[in-house]
Amino acid sequence: MHRVLVLTTDLPYFPGRNGHDFFNLRHLARSSHVGLVAPRYPHVSDASVKNLVESIQSHYLWPDEAKPIYLHCADNVNDNLRPIFRKLPKVFLKSLLKYALKIHREPSDALEKISILRNCAPNLLEALHTLRWDAVVLIQSSLAPWLEYLPSGPAKIVYFHDVRSDYLNRSRNIPGYKKPSRANVCAIKNQEATAIRRSDMAGFVS
Repeated sequence: MHRVLVLTTDLPYFPGRNGHDFFNLRHLARSSHVGLVAPRYPHVSDASVKNLVESIQSHYLWPDEAKPIYLHCADNVNDNLRPIFRKLPKVFLKSLLKYALKIHREPSDALEKISILRNCAPNLLEALHTLRWDAVVLIQSSLAPWLEYLPSGPAKIVYFHDVRSDYLNRSRNIPGYKKPSRANVCAIKNQEATAIRRSDMAGFVS
């Protein structure tokens, strides 16, 4: 039985906005061992979470406490800002952080995705150390920044719900909705190309 680890920033529960992903995972779990790394938000009911975790074989949901994993690296990293940086404007600090993370040319939501990865990191480490996975599936191209931090071993698969750059490029001005900037649409298109280039397989269901 193949082992497939699925990564997503939107919990695939039913009934819910991502109910289609729930049915995809439940179907995949009939032929493969499915693990899931994702954040679990307060608005999702306990019954929906229970329904999800009972439909797959393994789950690693933040903020559930993860098993401590020993890392072969220094653990004395100082993550405190120097006093001189604390005086800088937050907008500048945010730009500096994006540059340090090499996402300054990524779409506007890239920092949010990296922040979710930071929260889920202990759970992801537990998943990677608990089982040997044959494939890692990233749901949506917006998770392309995560590829930078994944191990090289398992095959990487990116599953597109849609091609964001295409429908955003064709979107019209709708009262009450801000149309994305041309620069952000171009950044999304480049991100989609990067996701395809850095993965072993890509699937499109729109």
